[in-house]
Amino acid sequence: MSETITTKYITGTDPRKGFDGVAPLASAKFCRMTMYHDSIEPYDQHAVANVIEGAGDRVLFFVDNGFIDEQTSPRIYEALLSRKGRVGVIGRVHDELKPWMAAHPSHVFTQAVQARSEAILFTEIDTTNSEKVATAEYYLNLLYLRKKLIRLAAGRFEHEHRRAPDEVELKVIRDRLHNFEVGPRGYALAKKGEAESASANRFTDETLVVTAVTSSLYESRETVILTKDQDVLEQFYKMQYLLDTHYRGMLLADRYREDPKSLSTTPMPTDNPWLSEVFDVADSILVEPRDYTLQDLLPAEFTTSPYQCWFFGKQTNKLVRLAVTADTAMRRVLEVKGRTSGLNTDRLDGKNCHVWLAPLPIEKRFRKCAITRDRGYRLGPREVPYLDALQAINCQEGFVHLQHPAG
Repeated sequence: MSETITTKYITGTDPRKGFDGVAPLASAKFCRMTMYHDSIEPYDQHAVANVIEGAGDRVLFFVDNGFIDEQTSPRIYEALLSRKGRVGVIGRVHDELKPWMAAHPSHVFTQAVQARSEAILFTEIDTTNSEKVATAEYYLNLLYLRKKLIRLAAGRFEHEHRRAPDEVELKVIRDRLHNFEVGPRGYALAKKGEAESASANRFTDETLVVTAVTSSLYESRETVILTKDQDVLEQFYKMQYLLDTHYRGMLLADRYREDPKSLSTTPMPTDNPWLSEVFDVADSILVEPRDYTLQDLLPAEFTTSPYQCWFFGKQTNKLVRLAVTADTAMRRVLEVKGRTSGLNTDRLDGKNCHVWLAPLPIEKRFRKCAITRDRGYRLGPREVPYLDALQAINCQEGFVHLQHPAG
């Protein structure tokens, strides 16, 4: 099976690289809040077009600028443009497409854009809603932080040595990021960010991912990103990991607020330097999770808002799809983020609730959930919880593989 750098990670079985074992797919409850993926090589463009054409009226396909080219089958364009409001185009993608469309004036997609076809929904983050803007900026900046790592490391070097690093020293910085600190997944994004740091469209990947995912939740509709850029697939995976973690943190905070005695808690140690760096440990507690999968936190009644990302290989005839069966109730964590400058809950009097403390290099006995007062990290125009920034750049996210029972 042909894989990308992202799907190689999530199909791995190395405990040092996120793998936390296998859980039985024993009931339908494991079908929600789960990421599925498949890889097809070679794939049939006509079959893809048929899937797009057969999708329901409420499915919105967001196109990345690199997806629009002369290699994509005319049948796919025909399917995308066959129904009103079928194609989502964000402003940054539109801007990046303008040179290509100017060079291809007779292309069917160029003509559809110029004619303002009713099949195309030109969409942006709602700037009239301050909470939605704050939430979008929060996730955009967390994702884009991954692309700033080389520049941040070079900045630290300059601060320590009172001069900028030379090319040999920059290579050492890059090698350390690739081989030790964030691995090949994180390094690929950092390298891209270094190359595009002066570009007016440097936030395009992140804006596309955040818009597609939040549109699914805000509007209770399925969204699908179509891209030929592996970085978009990688940022989609990270966005879902962050959202899933924040959602379960919100739900644990709800449980604690409603019945604190139902949870086993201990004071957070005050002598651990890593905990002290990111939390006000004197005003924090550790919480023992009942279920290591944290499925027990999910509400019994739910509806789903699926979202997907489809990656089409440029050099190979490969299609990789990531699909998430998200709870529509995740919309609430987006609303909370917008009201609280990035907290997972607004029910603990300014404290936050984290269900996962990695990548903090702390003893296993401290690897529990936490109700805590965060220390902040300045990110763009806002300050975010320090742990959120660390989890955004960390590339050893924990996961389990779900397995059907034998027979």
